[in-house]
Amino acid sequence: MGERLTMVKAVCALVAVTGVVVAVLAAPQSESAEGNQAVGYLWAVASLLIWVAYLLMSKRVRAHVDVVPFMLVMSAVGGLSVTVVVLLTSADLGRLQGNGWWWMILLALGPGLAGHGLVAWAQPRVDVSVSTLLIQAEPVGASIAAWAILGERVSLVQGLAMVAVLAALSVLAYREARDSLVAAGELVA
Repeated sequence: MGERLTMVKAVCALVAVTGVVVAVLAAPQSESAEGNQAVGYLWAVASLLIWVAYLLMSKRVRAHVDVVPFMLVMSAVGGLSVTVVVLLTSADLGRLQGNGWWWMILLALGPGLAGHGLVAWAQPRVDVSVSTLLIQAEPVGASIAAWAILGERVSLVQGLAMVAVLAALSVLAYREARDSLVAAGELVA
């Protein structure tokens, strides 16, 4: 893809990924937590690897395909994939009732379609190393929202790790924006 890994990107990546790992591991245990944590961690690692693969492949595709057709295909594939998983696992969707369906629709349209659409739109304009790192803000934002809206607990270590993630991503975003302006001749280094 012709992108360069700079020292700033490498350090920001190390800090951000380490911060997310620490934030996850330092999260207070919920009284209602069920199941095996190791399985959850395996799913998290699998999710990370799938996201990286998706971002790398979509970066290549987006060089030739506009965002709307890309999102239509990706949404259809995602919807079909989830449908197959639900059918194969005989997942019980009966617990979702009334307003729950509206929340599900809003979740699909908001973060799902709009969020992924913005990522897809940005891909031709941003190095894949930067976009994959900026996605690290997602679990931090989700944790902050869970704390603010749902009253979930956040430990001191977890909070500090999330601050480190946001600081690293802020440095990365600032440096990338500045470097882009310098390269375009709009800013003198």
